[in-house]
Amino acid sequence: MGRLVDAARAIPPERIAMRITKAAKTQYRTIVMKMGE
Repeated sequence: MGRLVDAARAIPPERIAMRITKAAKTQYRTIVMKMGE
């Protein structure tokens, strides 16, 4: 578990933010598509 924390610290925050945003957009699109059906 300590190794994972070190790896996460090595990643720039911008990259993590971009990943979260991308995941959120994908989820949002899925929800919208499900509602549209």
